[in-house]
Amino acid sequence: MTRFSDIMTIAIDLETGLSASSFYPLRHMARAPKRGGNSWQNDGQNFVYDPYEGLWRTWALVNPDWKAGNGFPETHWGEYVGPSLDQMVPTDIRIDKSSSPDHSLWSGSCFVDWHNHLGKGYGAAWYFVSAPTPQNQSILLYVAPRLGVDPSAQGVVIPFSAVPQDLWSQSNSFRDCRVFWDDDHNQLVLAATCGETFGIFTSTNGLDWTFRSS
Repeated sequence: MTRFSDIMTIAIDLETGLSASSFYPLRHMARAPKRGGNSWQNDGQNFVYDPYEGLWRTWALVNPDWKAGNGFPETHWGEYVGPSLDQMVPTDIRIDKSSSPDHSLWSGSCFVDWHNHLGKGYGAAWYFVSAPTPQNQSILLYVAPRLGVDPSAQGVVIPFSAVPQDLWSQSNSFRDCRVFWDDDHNQLVLAATCGETFGIFTSTNGLDWTFRSS
């Protein structure tokens, strides 16, 4: 089991970096996913408890090479862990931005399949990530055999073309998804920003999705 004291050594300069940053305590806090230097951080994702390590995990959009004044950067998915929700520290880049079609990852959701509903194994981690592809936005899928392991890219699972045109006529946003399991209907449900409203999609295998409502 990972010790929290070991994790803290990764972030030994964390508070110094935060206090020195002109962005702290604003939304884009200058936290580095690895030791050394400040970086971009925004759009925190859902929290998941990892019973094997006894830790909470969450993710945010990060760029360790970003410098103040550089504008909005291309972003990776950085991972944060901690023994409680108020003791989270940055660790590694879990999903590299180079794995996406336009070299940038945006917000999304991690679904842990504790009951092997989707056939990738008990405890498999399914990461549904919005990203530019490149003119419009789509939902990408990454799958790992468990939490704390780098996932493999599965490609686009919900393209922008799956969003009904009447939803994006005022805005082409298709991002910020959240995913959960619907026990009553034995399916995954994904809710995402579609234009200026929310779109609901469902899937029984995590790969093929159907638009249901908004």
